[in-house]
Amino acid sequence: MIRKAFLFSFFLIVLSGCETMTNKECMRADWYGIGLSDGQSGRYSDYLDNHAKACGDIGIVPNQQKWLVGRQAGLQQYCTPENAFKIGRRGDSINKVCSPEQHSKMFQPFYVGKQIYDFEWRINSLEYELERLQSDIDQELISEKPDLNEIRRLRRKVRSNEREIRTLQQQKFVVELKVQDVL
Repeated sequence: MIRKAFLFSFFLIVLSGCETMTNKECMRADWYGIGLSDGQSGRYSDYLDNHAKACGDIGIVPNQQKWLVGRQAGLQQYCTPENAFKIGRRGDSINKVCSPEQHSKMFQPFYVGKQIYDFEWRINSLEYELERLQSDIDQELISEKPDLNEIRRLRRKVRSNEREIRTLQQQKFVVELKVQDVL
């Protein structure tokens, strides 16, 4: 049953391809608003081609001028230090759609956000590994002949991971103190 649901979902995704809009959305399109949204998302100017392809099936041609004006307004929101920080915090990359001046103001906030993301990702990975190690220790303890050397090795690894987590949390805290300075 789960497999059938997965396959159905997979085929829906494949069939939808790169469609950015439904036929209904194409018929009701506010091209300025769509451009605004695309700009806020940092989409490149050739993204309009995706909309043209999606709407071309029903004979609708995007209003390029309105879309470009909307996109430009959206880029003014995308190309900010605050947004760059959010992009870094999500672990994403900044699209090269901003002016050199805007981009230079975005680098530091992005870098700080990305550092925090990287710390959290590593901490989460270590916490997951701690759970696995503890499970391995528990399994070894309940086995018929527990391997004491293996239990010691696993416990050393647990302590090592706990130390690394504490260190990473401290480093993350130091970086978080920089947030207000870069925004």
